Amino acid sequence: MPGATGALDVINVTLTHGVRGRPRAPAVWGLPPGHCLRLSQPSSAEQVLDTIRTAARRATDTLLVYYSGHGLIDPDFDSLLLTLPSSDVDRPYSSIAYDGVRREILNAGRTVNEGIGPVLAETHLRSGRVLRCWRPCW
Repeated sequence: MPGATGALDVINVTLTHGVRGRPRAPAVWGLPPGHCLRLSQPSSAEQVLDTIRTAARRATDTLLVYYSGHGLIDPDFDSLLLTLPSSDVDRPYSSIAYDGVRREILNAGRTVNEGIGPVLAETHLRSGRVLRCWRPCW
């Protein structure tokens, strides 16, 4: 998505350095830049899920996962798919199954640090579908 890279920049700056145009404004979370893993234009589901897993294992308090892209509905299983730059609507397997993302986020709280608070922020056409897919386990 053309605006996704810009959105990543804004989120990164906001979480680590503060709000653009307001030099005296404190960072929203004040995170050290090394605590933000940024993945732009990923090439595979494995790359995305490995990055989420790495971030989850490093997290000590809150895990924030932000996705900006297109969402599709798998025609055979009525499940949410998150697209990659190379995704094709006629090849559902070329996208990321949302259940895999959900699994990695939930596992962060179960296996890495019981005190972790997962947060998922998404911007895509079918982001409301996440509410149907998300069944909190905590």
